Amino acid sequence: MNTVLLTAVLAAMPLWSMPPAETPTVSGVVAETMDSGGYTYILLKDGKSSQWFATPPMKAKKGERLTLQSGMVMKDFKSPSLKRSFKSIIFSGGPAAAASAPSADPHAGGMGAGHGGSGAPHGMGGAGDKTPAMGHGGRIPLEAGLKVEKAPGSDAYTVAELHLKSKTLDGKKVSVRGKVVKVSRAIMDRNWVHLQDGSGDAKKGTHDLTLTTSELPAVGEVAVFKGTLRRDKDIGMGNRFPVLVEDAARVK
Repeated sequence: MNTVLLTAVLAAMPLWSMPPAETPTVSGVVAETMDSGGYTYILLKDGKSSQWFATPPMKAKKGERLTLQSGMVMKDFKSPSLKRSFKSIIFSGGPAAAASAPSADPHAGGMGAGHGGSGAPHGMGGAGDKTPAMGHGGRIPLEAGLKVEKAPGSDAYTVAELHLKSKTLDGKKVSVRGKVVKVSRAIMDRNWVHLQDGSGDAKKGTHDLTLTTSELPAVGEVAVFKGTLRRDKDIGMGNRFPVLVEDAARVK
């Protein structure tokens, strides 16, 4: 079981976002809440269902009804500051804005809503309607005028090619050169990076690639990354990446 260090990056557009323009939400009554390690832990209940959330510091009172942004799900999460384990916890950006109320999103609603759908992974974003940029939030737009030269080598592909050939490349080492357009740090013991090279279709989501890495590239940096491609990567609770490059490292 991995220890996850939560970061304030969750307050921005979660790494896990994709198609829906509205951020998926989850509603319920606060059954338990506590502050620890710079974060607020909230147990929401809705009928017979219940779910733990970890959010940036916020006020929550037992018995009140809250609507929170959904986010990345982590199984068997250990909180060092609380010295307790959670069978399942969602890393949320906090309370949902009025514009993201449950009624505005077909996937929102009670407990269990907002974890799937086309939100991308969220991959926890990716490319299809089932993709999470870890699963939730708005799709990262294609950077206008971007054109990055394809990396050299027999294992090199453009972002669009990785989406197109994901079935064949599943489980294989691949290289890709692109511009870092978003970085979400220290989620599930790794950094989540969105890469674009100007290829792909923004409407289909094939213009953007998510990769995980122990490195911390800067937004705006153009680099070659090499890692293992995973197709239709499920990270739990309906959050799925159509294409994810895992354990990527910069190639110098």
